[in-house]
Amino acid sequence: MTKHSELCQAYQKSIIDLRDYVLQCKRYARVLANGLTQYLECTENEVKLKLNESTLENSYFNFKIGVILYPYGVNSFPQREIVFHLCLKKLNSKWGIKLPDDEKLCEIAEDMTGSGEFFEQLYFHIKQNHEDALTNVLNETREKRPIGFDIVNRES
Repeated sequence: MTKHSELCQAYQKSIIDLRDYVLQCKRYARVLANGLTQYLECTENEVKLKLNESTLENSYFNFKIGVILYPYGVNSFPQREIVFHLCLKKLNSKWGIKLPDDEKLCEIAEDMTGSGEFFEQLYFHIKQNHEDALTNVLNETREKRPIGFDIVNRES
């Protein structure tokens, strides 16, 4: 075997290894989405895994999950899908997961042991953003609000 053919073989193996790793990450992302569905006590239609925009960056598999929220009960309008990015990394026998801007890496076992802490962190993150949204709207003086409401000042 020539040195060049050894390089080609090493290159081929790296492609296969990377593809296999990405497939493992995608499978575990599905497990996480199912776990989040159970944690939130909602239906599969209300938690959406978005793997079509997934990437590998800074040693993490990055993907998105969306959670559908309803303002006036299930299936009421306007529905809102909260989409958040997650960073996933294989750590020997466990998986590490975190929000992109968070330095804290939660370790979750293959069988989802330890996932409750991370799901709770996501839950409070989403809830706090919505609780703060009204306060932010009330404290701002802009005409157009970031949560999508147009406020028209009318003199009576």
